[in-house]
Parts: sequence; structure tokens; C-alpha cells
Amino acid sequence: MISFHDSGMERLSIDFVKRTIELTASLFVGDASSPDKSERERQRKGKLILKGFTYIALELPDPRYCYYLADTETLDHCSPDAEIAGRYSSPEGAFAGRFFLVDWNAFIHYEANDAEFVWIETEK
Repeated sequence: MISFHDSGMERLSIDFVKRTIELTASLFVGDASSPDKSERERQRKGKLILKGFTYIALELPDPRYCYYLADTETLDHCSPDAEIAGRYSSPEGAFAGRFFLVDWNAFIHYEANDAEFVWIETEK
């Protein structure tokens, strides 16, 4: 199972013509119950591709946070914000969600028709 909990986002790309959003991140793939810290914190880089997006909204970073000092952006996937998702007439089969950007103290909201995940790095 793939989880974006505390993953390190490295890149976010939006193609308005192809209607795709690509998010590249380092995800935790280690065994959380392992006594070996290196096994618990093992990461692997992958890319989430959201296809046929209806909307994407990036909240402004909180000016009280020093987000510009981070090497990567820590994020967590969350359920959609009902108020934002409710503004749109969603196509059948579409799904919405959001990512919380920890270092920004802000969200990226999205809705798309399809998703694909690919590993960029081989298993270590």
C-alpha cells in the first residue's frame, strides 16, 4: 500500500493542455514496526499522476512558516475539503482530495478523473 504520510514532495507539475498533475515525492516504504531505524525510515521515490483534473487550488504559504528553508516539502494526503469540492459539478467517476503541505501550513486541493502511480527508483 502506498501512503503519502510525511512524504517529501520534490516537484509538482501541472499540464493545463493534457489536464495532468504530476507530484514527485519520496515515500516511506520501510517497516514501521522494525526495531532497526534504517528499515523504519527507508524511502523510495515515486510519481503520482492525476489525469483529467477538474481543478487544482494551491493555498498561499503561511508567512509565519519558513517554508523556503526546506530541502523538500513534507506533505500528507487528506480527504477533500467539502466546501471547496462542493463548488464544482463533478464529472461521474471523479474524485477529490488534498495534500497538506506541512512546511507551508497550507493545502493543495484537487479533483481528477483518474490516477496512476509509478516508482521512479528501484527498491533498495
